[in-house]
Amino acid sequence: METPKINVKIKALNINGGVKTCLNGKVLPGPNWDASSRETHSPGVFVIGNEFDNSISLEIQQEGLESGKTLKITGIIDDLEFSGEIEGGIKEQTVSTRPEKAIDKFCCKKGDIVWKIAYSEEKGDPEENPEETDDPEETLEEKGDSRENQEETGNPEGNSEEKGEAIKTSETIETIPVEIYWIFDQPGTMFKRGTWVELLEFLSGKVISTPASKEECVSGVVDYFHFKHGLKYDSFCGASHYGVFEHGGFFNLKAYLAGAVPIANCYDQAAALQAILGGIGINDIEWLFLEPFGYINRTDLLGRGECNNPFFLKEGRHDPEIIDNGSGHRTGFANHAFCGLLNKDNILDSCAGPHPGNDTAEEYVSQAVDSNPALYPATRFERPGKEEDIVTGYGVADVERIEAANPLLPDEKMDDKKAEKLNKIKELLDYPAKYESLDPYTFVCCNWPDPLANPLLSGWALDLEQVRVGWKGVLKQWCMHDGEERINIEIYVSNSGPGPVHERIFKTLAATALNECVHRPNPESKRHISRIQGLNPENKRHITLTASTENYSQQLSAIYNVGFNVEGFNLETDITQDLLDWLENLALNGVTEDWDKFPKLKLIEPAFPADVALGETFTCRADPEINENKSPFLEFFPSNKNVSLEEESDLTFTFKALVPEYTPIGLVLTDRETLLSTSKEVFINIYGPEN
Repeated sequence: METPKINVKIKALNINGGVKTCLNGKVLPGPNWDASSRETHSPGVFVIGNEFDNSISLEIQQEGLESGKTLKITGIIDDLEFSGEIEGGIKEQTVSTRPEKAIDKFCCKKGDIVWKIAYSEEKGDPEENPEETDDPEETLEEKGDSRENQEETGNPEGNSEEKGEAIKTSETIETIPVEIYWIFDQPGTMFKRGTWVELLEFLSGKVISTPASKEECVSGVVDYFHFKHGLKYDSFCGASHYGVFEHGGFFNLKAYLAGAVPIANCYDQAAALQAILGGIGINDIEWLFLEPFGYINRTDLLGRGECNNPFFLKEGRHDPEIIDNGSGHRTGFANHAFCGLLNKDNILDSCAGPHPGNDTAEEYVSQAVDSNPALYPATRFERPGKEEDIVTGYGVADVERIEAANPLLPDEKMDDKKAEKLNKIKELLDYPAKYESLDPYTFVCCNWPDPLANPLLSGWALDLEQVRVGWKGVLKQWCMHDGEERINIEIYVSNSGPGPVHERIFKTLAATALNECVHRPNPESKRHISRIQGLNPENKRHITLTASTENYSQQLSAIYNVGFNVEGFNLETDITQDLLDWLENLALNGVTEDWDKFPKLKLIEPAFPADVALGETFTCRADPEINENKSPFLEFFPSNKNVSLEEESDLTFTFKALVPEYTPIGLVLTDRETLLSTSKEVFINIYGPEN
């Protein structure tokens, strides 16, 4: 009599590494593979060193395996095997399979994982060979092991002609596409939705040669983003172009990975190191800041090559990158941001150097700062920076949102020197006297079109389009190119009147050398402010500033609750002013006092404040009937790691309670077309077993 054939089908596969994954700004829900979708699959992430917790679970349907017996199932991809056991007598079950060897480096397994089962069949009439009757206690897996032992003794066929023999059958039941990454720890706290799949793909595709140790990942990231990413140091005004300031803040990682803006400064490079390494679980990267810095020793400057004169484009002319040490035209760093691995004695710098973590703080300052006493005091530098001047900043707070998004973050303090410069700018603009005369109930409501629809950009290609939400407003950005020419357009729409818009403009001016050409314009220089216009309620162009040089131009403008930033790079014909005029006219045509046009953030589940047990899930849901003719979406701002996002849609978030504390969660509802938004803070009381 022949044993009944065992039939096993895999219905779904889940990669269980305890790491949330995010793709294109959305949490990836499970499962990672489903039989109904076949070739479609979602990547998964394991944490190195958590071999006992790392597993692949299979939703299985089986027939033919009797109760009390088990069946081994094995999945093979490259040189790695996952194995588990199917229980007999249970038709629908979840099987947990674990890796049979440890992975101790950052790597990716991408391709097909082949799943096989091994079981035994009887041939012949068992009554004719009673001495070979099955042992009822012997499992199918043990029979398989016995057969394997026969094969190892050099008799692969065994005595297959003998009646009643148990013959092992190995059968491939499914081939499933998977993409699995191993990272060093949970992603850094700047990743609110979990680790970014696009970042892992970017790193393992061209930045890091995998498998790679922690040290190899650090040095690989420093090297790539200094030499190979294609960005150049902003030698015009030293500004950050990816959102961060001196001590950190909200970093535009998506735009940075795309190289959407071709220039960057040290704040951008420090943020990139901390965020990118944090994305693969290297979280012991500190943000370090040195002020004063002084003149720089000859070094390789980001995208510029050998240099001891970082602002060689400052005066509207192309000064030498290498200049006589004592030249009056020589420039240096007023301050400088970089990183430390573990502490200040493993310095990382991908802006100048580069420094991949081999230098102590003392060695770094000695190599980086030209401390020749004959150079100091100077007009810009009273003294060179020293090791003891290095302080720790708060670093990258978020890679998805814009600054001031989280009201619980400390405000940056402005030093007296920057405050003095900023006050001079405000004097030129007659600010804030005229600002106070603005009608607080007037705002701009406008559907913002794709800039490529403008004939000025006909034939241009889009590099990046994204929306980033803040607590006080929403920013939309487009980056485009035509050959070597590049345009960056940003529209910021405040939900709190003109104040946040002006704050963004002044903060940008205070943090860069643009403030110098505002309050000390040089008519003989090509680097200048060509239009300074203060608050003027008659024409409603409340603030307009223009700065330009032959390689770079920037337009900053504010109209009521809307701010514009238009930048041009390597333009044969500078069209930034024309693009700004176009945007300003759109805004002026949208001026209104109809506050019903703002989205209404009405929550229908649950009632707040809510009590939630530790480990339980809860839902924040906006009323689906709000703004019927609009296309709103919801964003969240947790103040800490007390909750994790489990699932999301445009109007719904499902969180899991992780820490028993009274927890605030900020919610912002935004209209996609107008970028108008409203915000609301809710409070969740997470209680533990003792409560």
